[in-house]
Amino acid sequence: MGSGASSSTPARPTPGPTSPGSSLEQWLMTVIDKEKREKEWMAEKYDKKCAEAALLQQELQALRAQSSGVASLPSAARALLRSPSEIEAEAARAMSPGGTPSKGMQQAVQQKTLGDVCDHQPGFG
Repeated sequence: MGSGASSSTPARPTPGPTSPGSSLEQWLMTVIDKEKREKEWMAEKYDKKCAEAALLQQELQALRAQSSGVASLPSAARALLRSPSEIEAEAARAMSPGGTPSKGMQQAVQQKTLGDVCDHQPGFG
């Protein structure tokens, strides 16, 4: 070993007996209290989210019941329930050439299979 190096590791201070007023015990009690408060906060947050989810489930059931009621209406009555944006979109489709909306790359992507390679390489010329 080098000069000034010692072969023994320095001794760690050992805590004395944990009396009710010792700092270690106080620190542990503080940590435990903090964890309890955090756990209570998380439980409250969880309960709020569960109540919110239950309300959303009720709303979803009501909307499903409403939509099934709308589906049973005659087509003339359903047409009256459409929003202005749906009516405008339908009018725009009727006025576009071909009458069908452009699918862009969707059709080409759906027709690809595993192992397909590009047939066309653009030239740089």
